[in-house]
Amino acid sequence: NYKIHNCSDISYRNLYVGLYADWDVGNPVKNVSYTDTVNRYIYTYSLTGGPYVAIKALSELPVNYYAFDNNGENNSIMVLSNFTSKYKYLALSSSRYIAGGKSGNDVSSLISYGPFNLISGDSLSVSYAIIIGDYLPEIEEISKRAGLMYQEDKKTNITLQKLTKYIITPNPVKDVIYISNITDQVLVQIYSLKGEIVVEKIIDGSKCSSLNNIDVSFLQHNKLYLLKITDRDNIYISKIIKL
Repeated sequence: NYKIHNCSDISYRNLYVGLYADWDVGNPVKNVSYTDTVNRYIYTYSLTGGPYVAIKALSELPVNYYAFDNNGENNSIMVLSNFTSKYKYLALSSSRYIAGGKSGNDVSSLISYGPFNLISGDSLSVSYAIIIGDYLPEIEEISKRAGLMYQEDKKTNITLQKLTKYIITPNPVKDVIYISNITDQVLVQIYSLKGEIVVEKIIDGSKCSSLNNIDVSFLQHNKLYLLKITDRDNIYISKIIKL
Protein backbone atom coordinates (compact mmCIF):
# COMPACT_ATOMS: atom_id res chain seq x y z
CA ASN A 1 0.00 0.00 0.00
CA TYR A 2 1.37 3.41 -1.02
CA LYS A 3 0.12 6.74 0.32
CA ILE A 4 0.82 9.86 -1.74
CA HIS A 5 0.51 13.16 0.09
CA ASN A 6 0.57 16.54 -1.63
CA CYS A 7 2.75 18.65 0.68
CA SER A 8 3.07 21.47 -1.84
CA ASP A 9 0.97 24.61 -2.33
CA ILE A 10 0.07 23.41 -5.83
CA SER A 11 -2.97 21.38 -6.81
CA TYR A 12 -2.18 18.66 -9.35
CA ARG A 13 -4.57 17.68 -12.12
CA ASN A 14 -4.52 14.50 -14.20
CA LEU A 15 -2.10 12.78 -11.82
CA TYR A 16 -1.21 9.10 -12.34
CA VAL A 17 0.45 6.69 -9.91
CA GLY A 18 2.05 3.47 -11.14
CA LEU A 19 4.15 0.47 -10.20
CA TYR A 20 6.75 -0.65 -12.76
CA ALA A 21 8.70 -3.93 -12.93
CA ASP A 22 11.32 -5.37 -15.27
CA TRP A 23 11.35 -8.98 -14.09
CA ASP A 24 13.94 -10.65 -16.37
CA VAL A 25 12.57 -14.16 -15.82
CA GLY A 26 15.06 -16.82 -16.94
CA ASN A 27 16.44 -15.73 -20.31
CA PRO A 28 15.44 -12.03 -20.28
CA VAL A 29 15.25 -11.70 -24.08
CA LYS A 30 12.71 -14.54 -24.23
CA ASN A 31 10.14 -12.96 -21.91
CA VAL A 32 6.53 -12.21 -22.78
CA SER A 33 3.91 -10.18 -20.92
CA TYR A 34 0.13 -10.43 -21.07
CA THR A 35 -2.70 -8.60 -19.34
CA ASP A 36 -5.72 -10.07 -17.55
CA THR A 37 -8.10 -7.11 -17.30
CA VAL A 38 -10.78 -9.18 -15.54
CA ASN A 39 -8.51 -10.07 -12.63
CA ARG A 40 -6.58 -6.77 -12.99
CA TYR A 41 -2.98 -7.93 -13.38
CA ILE A 42 -0.08 -8.08 -15.87
CA TYR A 43 1.89 -11.32 -15.83
CA THR A 44 5.31 -12.13 -17.28
CA TYR A 45 7.06 -15.43 -18.00
CA SER A 46 9.91 -16.78 -20.09
CA LEU A 47 9.33 -18.91 -23.17
CA THR A 48 12.35 -20.95 -22.03
CA GLY A 49 10.68 -21.88 -18.72
CA GLY A 50 10.68 -20.69 -15.14
CA PRO A 51 8.14 -19.03 -12.85
CA TYR A 52 5.31 -16.68 -13.70
CA VAL A 53 5.33 -13.24 -12.01
CA ALA A 54 2.62 -10.61 -11.91
CA ILE A 55 1.59 -7.20 -10.61
CA LYS A 56 -2.05 -6.95 -9.54
CA ALA A 57 -4.06 -3.78 -8.96
CA LEU A 58 -5.97 -4.10 -5.67
CA SER A 59 -7.46 -0.63 -5.23
CA GLU A 60 -10.92 -0.13 -6.70
CA LEU A 61 -9.80 2.75 -8.89
CA PRO A 62 -9.45 3.33 -12.66
CA VAL A 63 -6.50 1.27 -13.95
CA ASN A 64 -4.18 1.39 -16.96
CA TYR A 65 -1.88 -1.45 -18.05
CA TYR A 66 1.24 -1.01 -20.13
CA ALA A 67 3.33 -3.95 -21.34
CA PHE A 68 6.66 -2.69 -22.74
CA ASP A 69 8.91 -4.13 -25.40
CA ASN A 70 11.93 -2.44 -23.86
CA ASN A 71 13.67 -1.96 -27.22
CA GLY A 72 10.63 -0.18 -28.68
CA GLU A 73 9.58 -2.95 -31.05
CA ASN A 74 5.97 -3.18 -32.28
CA ASN A 75 5.31 0.51 -31.56
CA SER A 76 6.05 0.17 -27.84
CA ILE A 77 7.40 3.07 -25.80
CA MET A 78 11.15 2.45 -25.58
CA VAL A 79 12.57 1.97 -22.08
CA LEU A 80 16.23 1.33 -22.95
CA SER A 81 16.89 4.91 -24.08
CA ASN A 82 15.21 8.32 -24.16
CA PHE A 83 12.69 7.24 -21.51
CA THR A 84 11.94 10.84 -20.54
CA SER A 85 9.20 12.20 -18.29
CA LYS A 86 7.08 12.74 -21.39
CA TYR A 87 7.13 9.04 -22.27
CA LYS A 88 6.75 7.93 -18.66
CA TYR A 89 3.57 9.98 -18.41
CA LEU A 90 2.37 8.59 -21.72
CA ALA A 91 2.88 5.05 -20.41
CA LEU A 92 1.11 5.85 -17.13
CA SER A 93 -1.88 7.34 -18.92
CA SER A 94 -2.34 4.79 -21.73
CA SER A 95 -2.61 1.03 -22.17
CA ARG A 96 -0.74 -1.68 -24.10
CA TYR A 97 -1.70 -5.21 -23.17
CA ILE A 98 0.90 -7.54 -24.76
CA ALA A 99 4.69 -7.51 -25.10
CA GLY A 100 7.24 -10.00 -26.38
CA GLY A 101 5.29 -11.36 -29.32
CA LYS A 102 5.57 -15.00 -30.34
CA SER A 103 9.36 -15.27 -29.98
CA GLY A 104 9.89 -13.30 -26.76
CA ASN A 105 11.77 -10.11 -26.01
CA ASP A 106 13.20 -8.03 -23.18
CA VAL A 107 9.93 -6.81 -21.65
CA SER A 108 8.66 -4.92 -18.61
CA SER A 109 5.27 -3.99 -17.20
CA LEU A 110 3.45 -1.11 -15.55
CA ILE A 111 0.09 -0.83 -13.77
CA SER A 112 -1.09 2.68 -13.04
CA TYR A 113 -4.05 4.33 -11.33
CA GLY A 114 -5.60 7.61 -12.43
CA PRO A 115 -6.25 10.23 -13.44
CA PHE A 116 -6.55 12.03 -10.09
CA ASN A 117 -6.88 15.64 -9.04
CA LEU A 118 -4.82 16.05 -5.86
CA ILE A 119 -5.28 19.39 -4.14
CA SER A 120 -2.75 20.89 -1.74
CA GLY A 121 -2.71 19.04 1.58
CA ASP A 122 -4.75 16.12 0.27
CA SER A 123 -3.60 12.50 -0.08
CA LEU A 124 -4.51 9.28 -1.84
CA SER A 125 -3.69 5.60 -1.30
CA VAL A 126 -3.10 2.86 -3.87
CA SER A 127 -2.47 -0.84 -3.31
CA TYR A 128 -0.84 -3.62 -5.33
CA ALA A 129 -0.02 -7.29 -4.96
CA ILE A 130 3.18 -8.90 -6.25
CA ILE A 131 2.48 -12.50 -7.28
CA ILE A 132 4.72 -15.43 -8.21
CA GLY A 133 3.72 -18.94 -9.23
CA ASP A 134 4.88 -21.97 -11.18
CA TYR A 135 2.09 -21.79 -13.77
CA LEU A 136 -0.67 -19.42 -14.90
CA PRO A 137 -3.65 -21.02 -13.06
CA GLU A 138 -1.66 -20.59 -9.85
CA ILE A 139 -1.21 -16.89 -10.60
CA GLU A 140 -4.96 -16.55 -11.10
CA GLU A 141 -5.73 -18.38 -7.83
CA ILE A 142 -3.25 -16.30 -5.82
CA SER A 143 -4.65 -13.15 -7.44
CA LYS A 144 -8.12 -14.01 -6.17
CA ARG A 145 -6.80 -14.72 -2.68
CA ALA A 146 -4.92 -11.42 -2.64
CA GLY A 147 -8.11 -9.62 -3.60
CA LEU A 148 -10.03 -11.32 -0.78
CA MET A 149 -7.30 -10.50 1.76
CA TYR A 150 -7.32 -6.88 0.64
CA GLN A 151 -11.10 -6.64 1.00
CA GLU A 152 -10.93 -8.29 4.42
CA ASP A 153 -8.33 -5.78 5.62
CA LYS A 154 -10.44 -2.91 4.31
CA LYS A 155 -13.49 -4.15 6.23
CA THR A 156 -11.59 -4.21 9.51
CA ASN A 157 -10.68 -0.51 8.97
CA ILE A 158 -7.29 -1.29 10.52
CA THR A 159 -4.00 0.32 9.50
CA LEU A 160 -1.31 -1.90 7.96
CA GLN A 161 2.02 -1.35 9.69
CA LYS A 162 5.54 -2.69 9.46
CA LEU A 163 6.21 -4.99 12.39
CA THR A 164 7.86 -2.66 14.92
CA LYS A 165 5.61 -3.09 17.95
CA TYR A 166 6.43 -6.76 18.41
CA ILE A 167 9.83 -8.47 18.46
CA ILE A 168 10.26 -11.65 16.42
CA THR A 169 13.21 -13.93 17.21
CA PRO A 170 15.07 -15.67 15.72
CA ASN A 171 14.84 -14.61 12.12
CA PRO A 172 15.95 -16.55 10.07
CA VAL A 173 14.29 -19.35 12.03
CA LYS A 174 14.80 -23.11 12.10
CA ASP A 175 12.11 -24.53 14.43
CA VAL A 176 10.33 -22.04 16.72
CA ILE A 177 9.57 -18.31 16.51
CA TYR A 178 9.20 -16.35 19.73
CA ILE A 179 7.07 -13.20 19.79
CA SER A 180 7.76 -10.60 22.50
CA ASN A 181 5.79 -7.56 23.73
CA ILE A 182 2.36 -9.19 23.42
CA THR A 183 0.18 -7.71 26.17
CA ASP A 184 -3.27 -8.56 24.82
CA GLN A 185 -4.91 -11.13 22.57
CA VAL A 186 -3.57 -11.18 19.00
CA LEU A 187 -4.06 -13.31 15.91
CA VAL A 188 -0.83 -14.59 14.35
CA GLN A 189 -0.87 -15.89 10.78
CA ILE A 190 1.96 -16.99 8.51
CA TYR A 191 1.45 -16.89 4.75
CA SER A 192 3.38 -18.56 1.97
CA LEU A 193 4.23 -16.39 -1.04
CA LYS A 194 1.35 -18.14 -2.80
CA GLY A 195 -1.04 -16.47 -0.37
CA GLU A 196 -1.85 -19.63 1.58
CA ILE A 197 -2.20 -19.50 5.37
CA VAL A 198 0.26 -22.13 6.63
CA VAL A 199 0.13 -21.23 10.35
CA GLU A 200 -2.66 -19.62 12.37
CA LYS A 201 -2.66 -19.15 16.14
CA ILE A 202 -4.35 -16.91 18.71
CA ILE A 203 -1.95 -15.76 21.43
CA ASP A 204 -3.14 -14.21 24.69
CA GLY A 205 -0.35 -12.01 26.04
CA SER A 206 -1.97 -11.81 29.47
CA LYS A 207 -1.21 -15.49 30.03
CA CYS A 208 2.01 -17.47 30.29
CA SER A 209 4.73 -16.03 28.07
CA SER A 210 5.84 -19.55 27.13
CA LEU A 211 2.75 -19.69 24.92
CA ASN A 212 4.04 -16.78 22.82
CA ASN A 213 5.78 -19.06 20.34
CA ILE A 214 5.02 -20.50 16.93
CA ASP A 215 6.21 -23.90 15.72
CA VAL A 216 7.46 -23.55 12.13
CA SER A 217 9.63 -26.67 12.00
CA PHE A 218 7.33 -28.25 9.40
CA LEU A 219 7.58 -25.39 6.89
CA GLN A 220 9.67 -25.77 3.74
CA HIS A 221 13.37 -25.04 4.14
CA ASN A 222 15.06 -22.00 2.59
CA LYS A 223 11.75 -20.25 1.89
CA LEU A 224 10.44 -16.73 2.52
CA TYR A 225 7.15 -16.30 4.40
CA LEU A 226 5.04 -13.37 5.59
CA LEU A 227 4.11 -13.17 9.27
CA LYS A 228 0.98 -11.17 10.07
CA ILE A 229 -0.03 -10.10 13.58
CA THR A 230 -3.50 -8.59 14.04
CA ASP A 231 -4.33 -6.82 17.29
CA ARG A 232 -7.29 -4.60 18.04
CA ASP A 233 -5.56 -1.49 16.70
CA ASN A 234 -3.42 -2.50 13.73
CA ILE A 235 -2.17 -5.20 11.41
CA TYR A 236 1.59 -5.77 11.45
CA ILE A 237 3.51 -7.51 8.67
CA SER A 238 7.04 -8.92 8.68
CA LYS A 239 9.08 -11.18 6.42
CA ILE A 240 10.56 -14.34 7.95
CA ILE A 241 13.04 -16.77 6.47
CA LYS A 242 12.71 -20.49 7.21
CA LEU A 243 16.08 -22.22 7.34
